[in-house]
Amino acid sequence: TIPRERLESALAGTRARIEIVDQDRYGAVAACHLALCASGTATLMTGLLRTPMVVLYRLSSWTYLLARLLVRLPHISLVNLVLGRGVVPELLQDRAHPETVASEARRLLEDRDALSTLRAGLAELRGALGDAEASARAAEAVAAHLEAARAAGAPA
Repeated sequence: TIPRERLESALAGTRARIEIVDQDRYGAVAACHLALCASGTATLMTGLLRTPMVVLYRLSSWTYLLARLLVRLPHISLVNLVLGRGVVPELLQDRAHPETVASEARRLLEDRDALSTLRAGLAELRGALGDAEASARAAEAVAAHLEAARAAGAPA
């Protein structure tokens, strides 16, 4: 949703070769060596494409404090939540500064063992989500439970 002109202007002073992609985003993400990814469904898509990533997220201080009080999760990225462990690095709040992000990205790009471990974890993601029939099986299990409860005269 960022206008192309604004991106081009922001990138004008960089020496890095950057290509702005506005078509075939899945192909573009799959072709990346590493993605910097905001926490959300984008992490799941990037993980399913097996593209290594660093997950970033910043909230206002008050929102973050409130979220920490109300939500107790070991991870924020869907990839790590689905896999049940910290496969992709997560940089939150004060750790999501340009220097820290650059350092973590450089570490992954230069450390073949770390990148290989990350890729191996991402390879498990599709299996952890289940196949296309998972929703149907879940619905069938709920329906069977409700039917059994009704037959027994118990509340569902």
